Amino acid sequence: MSQKAKQKNETNHVTETLVETLWDQYEGALARYRTQTDERYDAYLNALKQTRKFNQDYRETLKGFYQEARNTNKEVYNGITSNISERLQREPSEKSKEVQNQWRDVTGRLEEISLTPMKQMFDMINRVEDRIEQNTEQYINYRRNRRKAWASLTDEYIQYARTQNIDTARRLEDSFRTLVNTGS
Repeated sequence: MSQKAKQKNETNHVTETLVETLWDQYEGALARYRTQTDERYDAYLNALKQTRKFNQDYRETLKGFYQEARNTNKEVYNGITSNISERLQREPSEKSKEVQNQWRDVTGRLEEISLTPMKQMFDMINRVEDRIEQNTEQYINYRRNRRKAWASLTDEYIQYARTQNIDTARRLEDSFRTLVNTGS
C-alpha cells in the first residue's frame, strides 16, 4: 500500500472526538441515573422498614402502659378484695362471698373486654404493615428487573446510534476535506 493510501486510511477525524465525547457524557448521565434510581429504591425501602420498626416500638410502649394500668387495676382489686375478705371474716355470709365472686368476675371480664380490641388492632396493624413491606419489596424488585431488561436494549441502541453518528460524522468530514482539496 502506498504511503498516501496509508495516510488516507489513518486520517484523524476531528468530529469523531466530538461525537465520542457527547456519547460518553450521555452514557455517564444514564449510568448515574440508574445508580440514583437504585439508591432511591433502597432509601425508600429502608425508610419504610425504619418506620415499621418505630411503629412496633410505639405499640410495645402502649402495651407497657396498658400492663401498668392492668397492674394498678389489680392492686385496686386486691385492696377491695382484701377489704371484703376482712368483712367476711368478721361477718361471714353467703351474700358477701357472692359479691366477692361477682367482683372478681366483673374485673376479669372488664380486663378481657378492654384487652381484646387492642390485641386485635395491633395484630391487624402488624399484618397490614407486613403486606405493605412485602408489596413494596416485590414492586421494587419488579421495577429493577424491568429496568435491567430495558437497560440492555437501551445500551445496544446507544452503541448502534453512536456507531452511526461516528460514521456519519466521518463521511461528512471526509466529504468536506474532499471538497476543500478539490477547490484548492
